[in-house]
Amino acid sequence: MEAASRFALPSKVKSTRHINSDPAARAEYLAMIRESDFLENYACKSMAPNATLSDSLRHHERAVWAILEPILKEFRGTCPQITVLHIISDGPVTQYRNKANFYLLSTVPFLSGFKHVTWNYSEKSHGKGAPDGIGGAVKRDTMWHTEDPSSAPEPPREQASLQDLSGKFVIVTYDDLPYVGQVLEVVREEVQVSSMRQVGEKNLFMWPQTPNVIFYCKKDVHAVISEPEPATSRYSKLSSQDWTKFRNNWV
Repeated sequence: MEAASRFALPSKVKSTRHINSDPAARAEYLAMIRESDFLENYACKSMAPNATLSDSLRHHERAVWAILEPILKEFRGTCPQITVLHIISDGPVTQYRNKANFYLLSTVPFLSGFKHVTWNYSEKSHGKGAPDGIGGAVKRDTMWHTEDPSSAPEPPREQASLQDLSGKFVIVTYDDLPYVGQVLEVVREEVQVSSMRQVGEKNLFMWPQTPNVIFYCKKDVHAVISEPEPATSRYSKLSSQDWTKFRNNWV
């Protein structure tokens, strides 16, 4: 799990903009803003983050607070004047939006000395944020320092030079789910892909109103496909051969 920590008032999240726009609210207290998420693949240009590495793959609320509690105590030790905590995250019920997490939210921060706490949830399809970039950077650095290309087994998939992928359509995986997208740029051992949105589980895809552009590692590129064919004025579909490739990558 990784988090972006700031002592500045947020402008990104609408639910907390009143603090920035109201001088009285801004002068009332100093606030600690934490944006939290579990590791994802995404590119991060510049941040001052902290990250926690663990052998545990659990994402439930107890894992969340096992990670947050020592960080909160450290911040309170170095900056005791900060007594307000704002947490920003997405809203999966298995991690953040459940009664167990609400109980821990109303208990753990106050044991560290915080006096006011809020938890702010992003809307669905909100795109990626700073934590995703931090997670992507941590995973890439770990991979570059630990993987031995000569001994790593290569999964069965179409092999192609990354430099030859620019502008082509590919099938990539993210969180163990396949996505169709177009390669925009190749940077070292990564490709920047603009992904389409699938309609349910049908062979129908469309470009989202807000482009979903992130970086993928080479191992996440599973196949090169032809450009999706128009199905309607709004949707496109894969050829039967590419649709078979897409379904074969479904977990």
